[in-house]
Amino acid sequence: MDYVVEQGRVRFLDDRHFSAALRKKVAAHRNNKSLLDRTYLDAKEDEAAVLGGGLVLTIFVAGVVWLVFNQTAAIVTAIVFGLLSVALAIFDPNNDLKITNDDKTELWFALKELELPPPCPLREVAARPFGPERVLMLVAVALDVAEKITKTRSWSSTYLDAHRVQLAPRKEAGQVLRHGYALHKAISELGPAPQGTTASAIVAQRAVDLAREPLNLVWDRLLQRVTALDDYYRHLIALDIELDNADAARRALGLNDQIGDLLVDAVGDQFATDHLRRLSDEAATLTHAINELVDALNGNLETLLALAPLSSDDVIDH
Repeated sequence: MDYVVEQGRVRFLDDRHFSAALRKKVAAHRNNKSLLDRTYLDAKEDEAAVLGGGLVLTIFVAGVVWLVFNQTAAIVTAIVFGLLSVALAIFDPNNDLKITNDDKTELWFALKELELPPPCPLREVAARPFGPERVLMLVAVALDVAEKITKTRSWSSTYLDAHRVQLAPRKEAGQVLRHGYALHKAISELGPAPQGTTASAIVAQRAVDLAREPLNLVWDRLLQRVTALDDYYRHLIALDIELDNADAARRALGLNDQIGDLLVDAVGDQFATDHLRRLSDEAATLTHAINELVDALNGNLETLLALAPLSSDDVIDH
């Protein structure tokens, strides 16, 4: 099913009642990836436009021939080009696939539109009471989930090649849309349950309850289908996380050589740190020893001079 979501509205073709000829044409457009546009009505190629274009071309060519040659040649040219234009319009091999006015009318009646609420968690949809509103909510979730599935990383990965053959998320959502539309229409036509305690009201209520039973069954099956689609999306999210983890591990394994070099540097840094600390301890010990010696000698100046390191001048004098 083809559908377009735009500004909270979904437009789609309810193709269940298409004629065989129109069904063939629409299928051909789909196979050629030349689907009708969002109104599904503007793909008609009017034969009159083709003939009109041929007529304009014929007049132009005939006029040129008249100017260059003569009137007789122009008339012959016009006849030839005119017949050629008609033949192209009539014997076009794609004529069987063109959208006619009758097809356009049929498409018009098959074009449906629903106004959808924003997508919400499925648990909120399931908790809604019987009514057409919850059907619209479910359809909105289905369309949203189908779009999200195709945007996951895992969906386009080689791991899910078989899944892409077996499942088409947009097609799945389209079927939910079509079934949801039919269910929404039936529930809307049924209307609310009658109120009152009169005999006629009670009879009407029973009739409505009986009518609701199959509708509730259809609802349950549709809800289960969308729930399964949503569960599948959740699994893809989990798979995306695992793929990201695998990439992180792959990057980590690719850094083995770099990590080895860094560890060697770290060992060297540790040795340097220990060496500097030993030197610092020795310097502190030496400072403490000198201070104790000076204190013991009561700060004797000669002692300080004796302990002072020799300068280069002192070495020369001696």
